[in-house]
Amino acid sequence: MKTYWATVSAAFALTALLCVAGGVTLYQDTVDRHRTEDLANAVRMDELYSEARLVVNDAEFYTQLATRTGDPSYLVKQEAAGDALLALIDEMAVTGSAEDRAFGSWAQAYITPFATIFAQLREDPPVPYDIVMLQYADAYIAMYESLRSGLPGAPAEFLNQLVDPAIAGWEPNALNNPIATVLGAKASQEKMRQASALVDVQSAQRSNRLVRPLRLMAGSALLLLLIGAVTVSGRKSTRARAEADVMRRIATTDPLTGLGNRRRFEESGMRLSHVPANAPVTLLLMDLDEFKNVNDTFGHARGDLLLTSFAALLTEIAPPGSGIFRIGGDEFAMILPLQDPAAGFHFAERLRKRAAAVLTNGVSVSIGLAVMDSSNPDEMLLRQQADAALYEAKMKGRNVVVAYQDDGWSAPVFPAAKLQAVRNLLAEGRIDAVFQPIWDIDPRTLLGYEGLSRPHADYGLSGASQAFEIAERLGHAAELDSLCRQRILVAAAELLGDAKLFINLSPHTLTHHSFSPFMLLSELRGAGILASRVVYEITEKSQVPHEVIAEAVAQLRRHGLSVALDDVGSGNNGLELMRRVTFDYYKVDSRITAGAIEGGTGRAALMAILAFAAESNAIVIAEGVEDAGTLAAIRGFSGAMLYNHGPLIHSVQGFLLGLPLPAAAAGTDAPAAGLDSAEVA
Repeated sequence: MKTYWATVSAAFALTALLCVAGGVTLYQDTVDRHRTEDLANAVRMDELYSEARLVVNDAEFYTQLATRTGDPSYLVKQEAAGDALLALIDEMAVTGSAEDRAFGSWAQAYITPFATIFAQLREDPPVPYDIVMLQYADAYIAMYESLRSGLPGAPAEFLNQLVDPAIAGWEPNALNNPIATVLGAKASQEKMRQASALVDVQSAQRSNRLVRPLRLMAGSALLLLLIGAVTVSGRKSTRARAEADVMRRIATTDPLTGLGNRRRFEESGMRLSHVPANAPVTLLLMDLDEFKNVNDTFGHARGDLLLTSFAALLTEIAPPGSGIFRIGGDEFAMILPLQDPAAGFHFAERLRKRAAAVLTNGVSVSIGLAVMDSSNPDEMLLRQQADAALYEAKMKGRNVVVAYQDDGWSAPVFPAAKLQAVRNLLAEGRIDAVFQPIWDIDPRTLLGYEGLSRPHADYGLSGASQAFEIAERLGHAAELDSLCRQRILVAAAELLGDAKLFINLSPHTLTHHSFSPFMLLSELRGAGILASRVVYEITEKSQVPHEVIAEAVAQLRRHGLSVALDDVGSGNNGLELMRRVTFDYYKVDSRITAGAIEGGTGRAALMAILAFAAESNAIVIAEGVEDAGTLAAIRGFSGAMLYNHGPLIHSVQGFLLGLPLPAAAAGTDAPAAGLDSAEVA
């Protein structure tokens, strides 16, 4: 009887233990499954939001380029970006958690209209840009109010990241990009959720490793049972690790082609900074030419077939150890190890020719190639160089291979150290101000000073021009321009007399949402400088549309501010700007003056500028006066007569007449060698 009860007790104990173990195992399996699903959802939603944000930025970029340049090809790219955004929003509405799906439904209602609005630019004839921007403002306000009212799916916590349209004065240009802002915030939110889910999965794995030894120590009487339980648990742990590996592969693999996606490409790029010395790395960036036309004409199935065929070709011919990636719709990348420039170019040419035989419907491939400097590995610089080479390949007619060469013709690229230097400059503001005098030819008196900016030498920048080139690339040209103006205004307090103060104003400042004449007038009041003393110089060497510059100059002059057109003749916009915009001063580029001295067409170019100035009663300043001969020639031009007007060139500026110096060292006396010693030509 005792044995029976002992057996029954043992049976009950075993049954209870099995039930407890089974319950614990079932609970852990359920929790692990939910954690894995949460991680998968977070990864997918992060991809959707991040890709949607990139597409929005592309659409905005192409819209601005199309508006500024009038090039219809940018509208085609804008349309592709808009279609991609709508597809991503539709996927959001059926993917992820209930909260994610609710946001997707809200996005369909309040983000989709923006694509419809900007699609009007592609109509024939296109809807005027001003009307499109007014509709954009209405859609912005509707989105803003939906966030404020807390509609289902509306991320009300992101409301404070948008500009309040009431505070912005309902001005479309003063509103930030609401789609990129909200999608960026959602992407950040999903990254945090993804990180939390990954921590949970890792925590569960650590817990399993702690529980396993306890199961092995449960007692000799339950040894076989416990061994079985441990075996089952071990299998589940292995399966969980395998599932985590699968999730990792899914998160970094393009589902259509099986190649690495943009995330894996970026991760691989980060590792390039650790390549061994004397081990060159070649990066190929590739773009399928005319792919969109095939996609639009024959459908996505044909387009997908082209993508998979090209991916198979890359996999077939890639050298061992290469990294192959699909980083966008029809954009691919390949990292080739141990390739010198000649071998890399030869491989790229072979790839291009093979692609011409494999691809159909007139689709070809353009390739940009760059080789990393093994003595100074810089992954970001390598990508910029390859991207610049690919852009050049497109400009050369497509279906070509272009290797990046630092020959002055390629788009400028900057090392990561230079980019970081400008970021530090914007944060620290260590800029010196110097002043170069501008002299009237007759009666040989001081007209004013041009305030110039000099970044501190510690930043390692070659000068203000390079700083602004990089700031434009980073999207912070207006911020750097404001910082330079502030430094010049503060330093100008030490200048003697009441001469004019010429201050450069970046054309990118004119497009910034914060720009207004009141902003500049407020800066002058804060520095204690009269607005009548200041002349703002705007260079003609700019990609900013004429319409924007014309409207901004008109606003400045309406508020009593004087404006000069700088570098006249050095770019492609000078005559058009002079025809459309009234300026108070023209500053003739030194190369135009030098060409005029040689005669012929150079002289004709200068006389055309002077004719414009004479008709508009603008004051002409000749720049780059570095020797007495140039000054004598300028005085000869100054004494000429045109249409019964007086002197054609009024003032001069250059090293012969004064170096850029700190305000305390800038004098008001005419140089001994210069104005008085130059003979009239």
